[in-house]
Amino acid sequence: MSSAVETDTTLLRLAVEGMVPVLNGCAAALAGGRGGAEKAINYFGSRIVERWQQWFQGQPESERLRALGAIAELSDEQARNQAEALLKEMAPQTDAADLSIALEYLAALPRTVNRVLLFDSATRQHSASISLSFSEPQALMQLLPVDVPPYAAPAELPGTPYRLERLLGMGGFGAVYRASATGLQHLP
Repeated sequence: MSSAVETDTTLLRLAVEGMVPVLNGCAAALAGGRGGAEKAINYFGSRIVERWQQWFQGQPESERLRALGAIAELSDEQARNQAEALLKEMAPQTDAADLSIALEYLAALPRTVNRVLLFDSATRQHSASISLSFSEPQALMQLLPVDVPPYAAPAELPGTPYRLERLLGMGGFGAVYRASATGLQHLP
């Protein structure tokens, strides 16, 4: 991974800027952010897409794809660290519960962006799937997680012998994590 990819936070920064006006109270509004009636995409999505769309309008397609590729190539840890730094910078007075919701939502961005981008290993470049339109807000919504993951990862799963290593994916019926247990050392 190139250093340009590792340090490019353009779209992540814009996502945080879009979220900041509604961060205070988001944990309560999302019913704890985990399994509530309000989906995080309904709460944060239009604000993030609005910021992204403004930025996309002034950029050539190659720059748009490069910025999306930079997010898609972030590891879970890199996404979490960059999102945490941006949240501390832009929303230093925000309640810890609200920051936790925002952080988990932002940390899930690489997985959702990665679903829409196609990577050509020969040219080492990203291209957009046919369903992505930079001028249509609804098309840009597919780049965002639908909801906040139910548990932060990596972390111990309370009340179990399991340690959640990373979120593999989410859907309408739940979330799938890679996990390990001390008793099952060789079997993740």
